[in-house]
Amino acid sequence: MGSVLELDYLTKPIGLADLTHALDQQWLGSGESAAKTILIVDDDPVFSLFVEQLVLSLGAELPCRVNSVATAEAGWAQARALLSD
Repeated sequence: MGSVLELDYLTKPIGLADLTHALDQQWLGSGESAAKTILIVDDDPVFSLFVEQLVLSLGAELPCRVNSVATAEAGWAQARALLSD
């Protein structure tokens, strides 16, 4: 089984409607219901936690795992690690 890296991003400020729309596109566009991994990259730990909690609150409708990191470099490293799993 292969891995796919798909990049998408939202810019601040984001609202719940924007986040929900972006997440819907990930699941509706793929036709899959399997859990996905969402990586949040932001240098503001409070904002990262806020987004993580928003994403997890949608977990019943959109099964996912959420990871967050504080820098772009850490984001790339985390993405590489996730793809190698």
